[in-house]
Amino acid sequence: MTIDTVITVNGKTYVLSAYRMVFLIGFFLTIFSFLVTFILYKNIDVEENHSVVRTDYQKTNDSICTLWYDVLTDRNFWKYLFFALITIGMKMIFNMLSLIIPKILTY
Repeated sequence: MTIDTVITVNGKTYVLSAYRMVFLIGFFLTIFSFLVTFILYKNIDVEENHSVVRTDYQKTNDSICTLWYDVLTDRNFWKYLFFALITIGMKMIFNMLSLIIPKILTY
């Protein structure tokens, strides 16, 4: 017994197996991750001088709740987390595809 997905686009019917559906979802997630990467990370400033030591950091006696609040309200943290989750998701899909690609090719 196979699990097939039937998709109808403009009157044409396409029957996709489960393996082909996983491959198609991985393809679209890859395109989505490229678009998100190009939109969110297009204007990154890179410093030319790598020997600069930042001295504006100071030790604080804030509570752990205050520190967590500062991190969770920072926009850059959420952009980084979103990018990391997309990357981890793509890695999981491609690892799965590397295991099932011989099955797809012989199907």
